[in-house]
Amino acid sequence: MAQKVFSDDNVAATVPIIAPPFSFPPEDTSHTYLVTAKSRGDRSIALTGTNRGSFVGAIVAWIGDRWQTISFESRHEMMTAYLLLSHPKLTDLREQVRSPGYVDEDGVHHDHVFDFVATIDGEDHAIACKLQSSTDRLNFRATLGLLASQMGDFADTVDLVVEGAFSRTRAFNAELFHFLRWEHDQEADEVLLGLVSSLEGVTTVAAIVAASGLKGRGWRSLVRMCAHHRVAVVRGRIDDYTTLIARDIAA
Repeated sequence: MAQKVFSDDNVAATVPIIAPPFSFPPEDTSHTYLVTAKSRGDRSIALTGTNRGSFVGAIVAWIGDRWQTISFESRHEMMTAYLLLSHPKLTDLREQVRSPGYVDEDGVHHDHVFDFVATIDGEDHAIACKLQSSTDRLNFRATLGLLASQMGDFADTVDLVVEGAFSRTRAFNAELFHFLRWEHDQEADEVLLGLVSSLEGVTTVAAIVAASGLKGRGWRSLVRMCAHHRVAVVRGRIDDYTTLIARDIAA
């Protein structure tokens, strides 16, 4: 059975993490301009002329063998995208993906575009991001049930992600992991990797940074250790030096 990225009760599922080797873009491209691939979404998101108070934008992420543009049209979608990008087994992520749609009980066909389709551990997860109020008002769970039963080989699972599916702290950490994971500082990373490899039990961000003797460089490297699943955040924001961390169980 396909594993869901998010659980049915809208609480983010605990997914076993297998620490991968560090996977940076090729070193020899550090001074080379790489063209960022355009969004592969089936529906365009307007980045200008939107209603006041709207929240739209794009994330540039290294996916597969190139920099990819991932657009979003709400803060909730943005946070979901960062969490997906932080998954150790993610190999592809597309936004605004048109599905086969569904036929309702009256025999009427409806189109549907999923906010994301994420390929994780070889399985395609069709993901819908909704506010809980909209989900209840539109009876959206029933719609997703129809989509799931009629989608054929479009995806392996359908996941509903409402605003209570994850904490803002977890999303903040995922965003920071994304921004720092591609930095290159071999000296700092070797020092931090040595420290976290021998880490027993729980400690604080402050203790690891102090032990490294690298101050800000040490902290940035620690964030990369988290991004690459060498270290796990036990509780709190990674930018808080009192936050508890531990060696990743699979590191």
